[in-house]
Amino acid sequence: MKIVYLILIFTLFWSGLAFCQKSKNQTYYTISPDGLYNVVIAHDTVTVQRIFNYPKYTDVQSRSLALDIKRINDAHCFLLQNFYNKYETGKIGRKNLFIIKDTPDDQVVQFLAEELSFNNIASFSNAKYDLESKFYYSGYSSARMKEFGSYRKITSLDSTEIKKFVLIYNKEVLDNSERIKNTNTRDMYGTIVSRELINRALVRLKIDPNVEEDILFKVIGKYMK
Repeated sequence: MKIVYLILIFTLFWSGLAFCQKSKNQTYYTISPDGLYNVVIAHDTVTVQRIFNYPKYTDVQSRSLALDIKRINDAHCFLLQNFYNKYETGKIGRKNLFIIKDTPDDQVVQFLAEELSFNNIASFSNAKYDLESKFYYSGYSSARMKEFGSYRKITSLDSTEIKKFVLIYNKEVLDNSERIKNTNTRDMYGTIVSRELINRALVRLKIDPNVEEDILFKVIGKYMK
């Protein structure tokens, strides 16, 4: 029995290690209310950076070590422990669940990070997750970010097009309301969730979502009330 257990542990370890090696220098971009960020997965470390004057300058916001990784269907689930946090030093040492989920579009992944309590690695390995009931944020490849640059700009839309956008956005809100309730988004005011849904609606209409928040709401603000 002990031998079987050890084989299982090594299998989990090497499958996780293989993913980390495969994902060396793999970078995904995510667009939030306060700007553009990227998530870099390199070996056993996940780094979050803020991007200024895309893609020129980066500012590291946090770094976390992958203590364990497991595969569940089309998702990789990481048990991360934060070891650097630029603005929230109280989070250093905390463990959280970080999920990268594949999508049918190979240029887009979905992210989920939830602060959960695990007594040890075994409790993480044995935990059950209902991944389909969760709300995820979009992560875009560098190729997709370049493609966004060829999309129409939000400032070029007329009132009819903006109203069409609002209809799509409202449908995203409705379709995702239960998932948002089921997820510890850590988004006290709902602004990050709202921006994710706005981004999805913009992408569906082939409008560049990489736009500053103040410019975005100058155009759509009065239609969103």
